[in-house]
Amino acid sequence: MGSKAERIAQELQKRMSGMSGGERLPSESQLVQEFGIAKMTAAHVLNLLKQRHLAERIPGRGTFVAERRRRTINVIGGCAPFFDVLSSLVMKKFPELSLRRSSDPDAELINAVTNMPFSYGSMFAPFPDEMVARLKSERRFFPFALDMHEQDGFIYGIPAFFSPVAVAWNKHLMYEIEPHFDPRMLTQESFPVLCRKACDRGWYGFGNLFARLIITSSMLSAAMVRNDDSVIHRALDLVLPWFQYKDPGDDFSGGRTLFEFVPRPRLQYYMRQGLDFELAPFPSFFNQKILPVISESLCVSRQARNKELLFQICEYTLSPEFQQAMCNRYQGLSADRTITVSLMEVRSYRDDFYFAGFNRIRLMKDFFPAAFYREFHLLCDSFLRNQISGKEFKRELDGCCKIIMRRAEWFRKLRSNMHHQLQEQ
Repeated sequence: MGSKAERIAQELQKRMSGMSGGERLPSESQLVQEFGIAKMTAAHVLNLLKQRHLAERIPGRGTFVAERRRRTINVIGGCAPFFDVLSSLVMKKFPELSLRRSSDPDAELINAVTNMPFSYGSMFAPFPDEMVARLKSERRFFPFALDMHEQDGFIYGIPAFFSPVAVAWNKHLMYEIEPHFDPRMLTQESFPVLCRKACDRGWYGFGNLFARLIITSSMLSAAMVRNDDSVIHRALDLVLPWFQYKDPGDDFSGGRTLFEFVPRPRLQYYMRQGLDFELAPFPSFFNQKILPVISESLCVSRQARNKELLFQICEYTLSPEFQQAMCNRYQGLSADRTITVSLMEVRSYRDDFYFAGFNRIRLMKDFFPAAFYREFHLLCDSFLRNQISGKEFKRELDGCCKIIMRRAEWFRKLRSNMHHQLQEQ
């Protein structure tokens, strides 16, 4: 009933664009006759229009076009440029709505990014199973796109856009220390050597922005080789010593830092600074090539009213219209693989490093439980802000890993035992 009612509601919305406030809409009986639907479906259609503040239903009199009043929806989180694009496009699609960037913790929509430590079930409303199944069945999207904010089988976020991360390197500094540098050969062995050479010259090795991705990628690579408690030791023993080469001021644009980790939208900023830089793929770890990715996603607050409308707004961000606009105006990459492939013909700044390797994108949740994922980010933030030492970071994370991962294993065994018991009954 839901999809049929939605199609008819959209048809009525088109008609209403040429109507004035107070004009009468078809009755339930008229909709039954016109569209050949059940009376229950007709009632649902009119209720959808009422929920969207497009119609007013008066008992005993009928359903009428509502006076044009915009409903304001608060959006919390995210960056201003993304919100500007989001707001303008959503207002075109939903003329009865306006978005307002807010700091209100009770905001209805949350602009989430992949590196935030969420407790999904307590914060967000899961997207309807029917909606998720329909989106996945279209096969337009990269397989990982709809799973970025997945937990316990539920999807809590829709990626409005995403971007893999490459490595920017200062050409002037690099050719001073390594005249024959080959960006495609950046590895876990060569990266710290180059950073140390930069520091020996009085420069810095790498910027602080997105530096967490070094740790994340090394952990994922180690987990792909051997996923047990030794993963933490193996990854952190490798990369934590590198942070002695980090730029404490995060000033790659100042020209004294060798490397920076760059999602595509930030390219324009460095270009405007007039910085002479090039790109390299992200370093490989343990002979594994991981492609780090960031995203801007929309989630619906668990406390929000009229979640159905908010889910529609989230789904609209996956439409070709919205995805194309985001790619063109915000320099992100589309979650829609057909649009992303077409962009390869018109983009020019080392897109081989951005577009290549989508099959190498891995998500933390594929290897670590959600509770560990949250704890990792909290500890990582403390480490990057110099609130705890690398030794403390490693010790706390190691303890967290052992407790949470073993608890997750216990739950997996419990569920498996229950499943076998149910089959035997």
